[in-house]
Amino acid sequence: MEVQLQSILRPSKDICDVSALYYHQYADRIELDGYFNLFYIEKRKAYTTIERLFLSIRTKGYDSLILYHDREEIQRIVLEPEEEKGYKVELPYQQYQDGVFWIAATMAEKATAATAEGAAGAAAKEIATVTEKVHGEGQSEDQDGVLFGDGRSVRACDVDDPRLLEGMFVAEMEERAVRPVDIGIDICTYRREPYVSRNLAQLKTRLLDREELEVSAHIRIYVVDNGKTLDAHPDIQQTVASSHGRIQIFPNKNAGGAGGFTRGMLEILREKEAYHLTHVLLMDDDAIVEPDTLVRLYGLLRTLRPEWEDAAVGGGLMREDHPHILFCAGEAWENGTVLHPEKNLDVRDFDTAVCPYLTSTGNERSWYSAWWCCCFSLKVVREDNLPLPVFIHQDDIEFGQRNQKKGFLFLNGINVWHRGFELSFNASTLYYDIRNGAIAIALYGTGDRKRAILRFVMRSLTVAVIRMRDQDAETVYQGALDFLKGPSWLWRQDPVRLNDQVRQLISRYVPVEEVMGQLTKKEAMDLQRQIDGFWDGSSMEKILESPERKKKASWLHLVTFNGLLLPHDRTRIKMLTSLDPPWEVFRKKKVVWYEPGSKKALLVQRDMRKTKKMLRLYMKIWIASHRYLDAALADYQKNMVRMSDGKAWKEYLKEK
Repeated sequence: MEVQLQSILRPSKDICDVSALYYHQYADRIELDGYFNLFYIEKRKAYTTIERLFLSIRTKGYDSLILYHDREEIQRIVLEPEEEKGYKVELPYQQYQDGVFWIAATMAEKATAATAEGAAGAAAKEIATVTEKVHGEGQSEDQDGVLFGDGRSVRACDVDDPRLLEGMFVAEMEERAVRPVDIGIDICTYRREPYVSRNLAQLKTRLLDREELEVSAHIRIYVVDNGKTLDAHPDIQQTVASSHGRIQIFPNKNAGGAGGFTRGMLEILREKEAYHLTHVLLMDDDAIVEPDTLVRLYGLLRTLRPEWEDAAVGGGLMREDHPHILFCAGEAWENGTVLHPEKNLDVRDFDTAVCPYLTSTGNERSWYSAWWCCCFSLKVVREDNLPLPVFIHQDDIEFGQRNQKKGFLFLNGINVWHRGFELSFNASTLYYDIRNGAIAIALYGTGDRKRAILRFVMRSLTVAVIRMRDQDAETVYQGALDFLKGPSWLWRQDPVRLNDQVRQLISRYVPVEEVMGQLTKKEAMDLQRQIDGFWDGSSMEKILESPERKKKASWLHLVTFNGLLLPHDRTRIKMLTSLDPPWEVFRKKKVVWYEPGSKKALLVQRDMRKTKKMLRLYMKIWIASHRYLDAALADYQKNMVRMSDGKAWKEYLKEK
């Protein structure tokens, strides 16, 4: 039987219009060598039982199709350019263990007689032959250019008649070797109607309604509405009503992302037998998803080897503001620190798109995936193995570490686009990062976990102190203190009330103009010059592609708490960003922390009373840890598993 693996993709205005991620156009040919159109061989060999690989393609207006392995041409096929036809070509999959396959096509009226002769000669020497030719159905016309599949086009060079080039990589397998797969898509949302409306409409029209896609009949969508507002949105309700029951919305208690995703898991488990569901796909409500993500995910899951049948499939994160930037595709975690093997890769570049980080295997049981796009087997997600009630942040890390031995797989094209966040500082999440990070260390840390937790908390406190951010220091302290109260305390909390309390602690970024109003005229002018200088010759794209700036602390930085115990220098005001080392604050009187992403700012200034108050937090944390940390560690390790139980979750999610 035939299994669809991945489509030949093309730019789209409503998803991603960066053409270099899909193809490169030349005078007489188009090369589909972009990141999304590469077929990764090593990963398919390692993860799947595929033995025969084919390219099923439909063309018009092209006289030859060329197959490449990496940058080497390995096969050339003569096409009939005058009429629309379908071709099925077997690829030499057994002859290669790594690298990538991709294709190019030459345009009929641009090709010379010599090129045609060369193509015919090469065709006689093909390693794999054209095994099937099927006449395809007509395609609606688009603007002048190359037609790609469902009406999306790429403009050709001075061509009046549209050309057609669409297709898919498929595997031919024995039916007994193909796994049954049905996916429940779990979307958690809180008052983000525009995003939810867009994503549901696209998923319905480009997946649920497209019967030619195998995955179409094997997905159901479960939207958990933590804000209880979706029932008042007419477009969303219309999409749901026209889905024939395949999209459902569940109003839910606002228990954060952890509570929302878990409610979706519970609903999917409840309907597991009725709809033969095998997997749950977690997906952010505000992410942009390419529908072929589901095609690729479904094809991968259908063909998995037995040793990977319970592995999770993680999604890469592309930046919505710079859609060619891949933030990451697999992360590691170590005692509270998230490690990025690579970050912010420009995958328009072929060499980057085929780098070992993306194409190689071997890290499946040391990496994990965040929940912006992550698919778990329902043999892993069970009523006795659910996430912890930690509201937001680090819930994905904890669940990932708990199930890491099953493995996390990553593949190009299984990804979402999401707005950038690493150049902004969301102070409201700092509390959860500290509290939940300490929980993760208690459960999955390495070495001396008590020492690791203290180091994790003290390091975060130190960063807040040397940045002169007293509210952040208080937030770190509260997160550590609440961790020490143990899992029973955490379980008793009302998540909404606790989150409201946390929000009272945080420092708030405001528009730069508001910060200017807190400065003297000279300081405001100085700040504006620094901001202008920051952007002169720079851009968000260049910032993302540049390595993080690091500066080691000297003994003077350390013993004086970054100069807080020394007189300030004569600098009127200093602008810094999250990319700058905190040591840059040394002996400054006033600092404006500037967010390039949001273009908001936070003014902090030297205040000895606040400094003394922050320094006292070290002693308070040390005393509390000395009294309670051993007991808290034992309590988490013994009792947290009870908090991941379905029965307990159902009780927790009840409205009080």
